Amino acid sequence: MMNNPFKVSDEKLTKLITGYDEWLKSDKKEESYPEEFRRKSKKIKEDFLNIDTLSQMSDDDLFTKIFKYSKQLEGPAHINLGEARIKTELNNIRLTLNYILTSDDSPFEIAQEILEGKYKMLHFSKAFWSPILQTQFPDELPNWNNKTEDFLKKFGINISSASLSVADKYKRLSEAFKILSGLKAGDKVICGPYS
Repeated sequence: MMNNPFKVSDEKLTKLITGYDEWLKSDKKEESYPEEFRRKSKKIKEDFLNIDTLSQMSDDDLFTKIFKYSKQLEGPAHINLGEARIKTELNNIRLTLNYILTSDDSPFEIAQEILEGKYKMLHFSKAFWSPILQTQFPDELPNWNNKTEDFLKKFGINISSASLSVADKYKRLSEAFKILSGLKAGDKVICGPYS
């Protein structure tokens, strides 16, 4: 069993997650978020994360799917990309998706290469790549955005430190979400895998 990286006990985390679950169920808009996230993940898998589909997809089709995907991203990520930037980087996007699908590197190393290394593309930040990485590696790479960082920081887990590599940040994030996923209220798991 992993050590709890949070600055609060498992019992308090269980209360927090139970309260969050109750709040989620009380708000129709918010209640649909986990299911909507799963639907988007399934669409990402169908559109980009199949080596046969990707290798046979025309540039026009890939552009259309990437542009549509970018419009659904949370925050200002889509505004920072736009049609022209996506078209300019389309070959690099295809290469990066192929790398995700075929690499023998660990998920953490893949994230490192995409966000800080060889496959890094200007303006294609973690907001763009995180949902794709989570879809491909659901047990290792949870969705990482500013809300995630803010939540973890409130509990003493700082992943925004400049001294940490992307791989190390993702490892901390993954460990935290595995702890949350394993919390139980009685016999019921109250937070499924990265939900």
